[in-house]
Amino acid sequence: MQMLRVIKYGAVAVAMSMAAGAAARTAASWFSQAPARVISGVPRTVRLDAIDYFRSGLARDVMADSDTPVRVTEMTDRTLTFRHGEHTSVQIAVLPAGRDTVLAVVTTVDAPTPVSGIRFYDRNWEPLPKQPFVMPAFSEWLVPGADADVLQATLGFMPATVRFNESADSLIMINSGIENARLNGVEDSLIPSLTYSVRNAKFRPAK
Repeated sequence: MQMLRVIKYGAVAVAMSMAAGAAARTAASWFSQAPARVISGVPRTVRLDAIDYFRSGLARDVMADSDTPVRVTEMTDRTLTFRHGEHTSVQIAVLPAGRDTVLAVVTTVDAPTPVSGIRFYDRNWEPLPKQPFVMPAFSEWLVPGADADVLQATLGFMPATVRFNESADSLIMINSGIENARLNGVEDSLIPSLTYSVRNAKFRPAK
């Protein structure tokens, strides 16, 4: 019985150690180790070179598959952002979640109208069965009292860009449909930005 307890406690200790190690890994480490299905078209050697150039203070591209330039543009312990080609940037954010880690990948295409998408993974880079955050509905971008039906008929949909702050405890969304709204004379009916606080991989509107 005592031996079984030792084995049980040892297994728990190993699991806790692995979870703590996962949480302590930097965004650069997660980026360099991500599978190709998550970071497509950017081999690991290219990622490592891009990280090294950034750390050395060199503003230099590394050529990835199909001669596409890659450059790390921002890096902290919790976030890493890189350009992939002329119009695409990708941000990886490390979100501690108790003893676990959630990895967020934000992809932003900045032309013709900037728009982002966000995906979430576990520490094994498997998609989470339930995404902890979804992009706001059209109505969430409207000021109180605005006519949602008229505005949706006028604007179609509401594009937005997404990024985490340096410590990955805030998610900032910028309404990139403002220019279209301005051209249609309905700019005052829209909220220009939304911010969410992030704690334990849970998202709540910031007050």
